[in-house]
This record gives sequence, structure tokens and C-alpha cells, in this order.
Amino acid sequence: MRIIRLTGAVLWAAAALVIVGAGVSGPAGAHSPKHFSDTGVTASFTLAPGTQIVYSGAYVDGFPVTVTCDSFSASATVPATGLTIALSAPPAVGDCSDNFGGTDIPTTSGSWTVRLNSHGTKVFMETPQDGWTFTSSALTGCTVTLAPSGPAIEKGRYNDLDTGTWTNVPYPTTGSGCTVTGNPVFSATIDVSPDESAA
Repeated sequence: MRIIRLTGAVLWAAAALVIVGAGVSGPAGAHSPKHFSDTGVTASFTLAPGTQIVYSGAYVDGFPVTVTCDSFSASATVPATGLTIALSAPPAVGDCSDNFGGTDIPTTSGSWTVRLNSHGTKVFMETPQDGWTFTSSALTGCTVTLAPSGPAIEKGRYNDLDTGTWTNVPYPTTGSGCTVTGNPVFSATIDVSPDESAA
């Protein structure tokens, strides 16, 4: 009887073939890229009921400023692939006031995007450069500009269903006609409809 001896190298090669074979089953077993759970639909983004956008932590000409806004709306077509949504237009932000008793006028511009991570636990809102400004009736001649030096990516939490939450997220800011210092931050809770998760 002839005894066949397998060397260590042959054994390792055989094991590798078994492992690779177990992980590949042709095209049907190929990895599919992540995408949103409901594609091709128009998604709407609005403030969660009972919440506000809050911009705080900034000092304008040495005075602390807090701006609150009661409305936010945006929409986008959900793509067939990937986890990035390009908003159809800059978000509409309104009903804003500040702690000086002034009425604030926000203006948004440029191309905004919203992106999820692959687990649907984090959400990233990208503001284009100079994409959000505020003026206030209480601060004549002052324009506060967010994301002045380039796009700003605001990272929040997502429940992999219908709500993104940003809490005291740093927002680069500068002023024209005034001096803005401090550590400006942004907070908001935004709902999406229909429900969207990372699929």
C-alpha cells in the first residue's frame, strides 16, 4: 500500500481553497452595495414636532448670541444606489429669532447633501461653502456666515428609520460687518418621510 504524505504547504493550500470556496458562490453570492431601503421616492425632511433648530455658542461683537428657528424643510429623490442624498434645493429655514429680541432672516444656498453610514447609525449633513447666512433686525449691518472656508460636514446620530439628531455640533462661522468669536454649535432633530434605513 502506498502512503501519500501531505506537506504543511499542501495542507495550507487545501484549507485556503475550502475557505475561499465557502465564501464565494458565484454572482448570486456577490456583495451588494448599500442603498436606502426605499429608493426612487421623494423624501421629505422636516423638524421633529415640538423641536427647534438652535444655533448657539457664538459671540457677536463680544455678546453671546443664540438663534432659534421653528421651521426646516427640504426634499430629495432617493437614489437607487449608495447612501448619499443630494437635496433638490437648499433647505428652507424660517421663523427664526434671537436672544436680543431680533427677527433673524436665514438664507441657504448651494448644493446640500445628507449621507448615512453603512449601519444607519450616523448621519452627515454637508453644508456647502457659504451655504447658510443669518441677518438680524437687532444686529444692523451684520451677516453671520456658516461654513465660510469650505463645505462643513455636520455629524449626527440616526435611528436607522426616520430621525436624525444633531446635538451641539461645531459649525464653522464668520461675520461680515461684525466680529464672530466663540465656539458656535448647531442642534436639531429632523424627521424624514417616508422611513429610510441603510439596506
